[in-house]
Amino acid sequence: MDECRDGGIGRRSRLKIVRSQGHESSSLSPGTMQKLTVVFDDACPTCTVGKNFAQAHDKASALDFVGMHSERGQTLIRQHGLNMSDSAFAFHVDGSRTEKSQMIRDVLAHNGVIGFLLGLPFRIPYISDKLYDLLALHRRHRTKSVEHR
Repeated sequence: MDECRDGGIGRRSRLKIVRSQGHESSSLSPGTMQKLTVVFDDACPTCTVGKNFAQAHDKASALDFVGMHSERGQTLIRQHGLNMSDSAFAFHVDGSRTEKSQMIRDVLAHNGVIGFLLGLPFRIPYISDKLYDLLALHRRHRTKSVEHR
């Protein structure tokens, strides 16, 4: 029996595989984050603080914030018929669009563990959009959607 273990048939030169396995972890690496364009209310101080926080924690540099009062923001609002008094919006590379709590989840997904923890309340069904509406109440009286021309 010792002969079989020490030098017989089936002997292994090592116990572990030496080469790298190359698997992704459960959190996305910076190169895998999808670019996200966010149209937000740049006249709202609270929204601007949120934008600055998200940009500071965006490890992949994949967030592109566009103020709704900028020329580019006005163009996006007209092209997509966005009602900015109801929500901010996020556009993915594939052309899909999200709003309200899904938009917040999409933005926070770029913010690592901090974003995951902050995004947890926005993952509760039904409550998530209501929570967004509550947070957005402070700006509703000032923000007006751009009329379609």
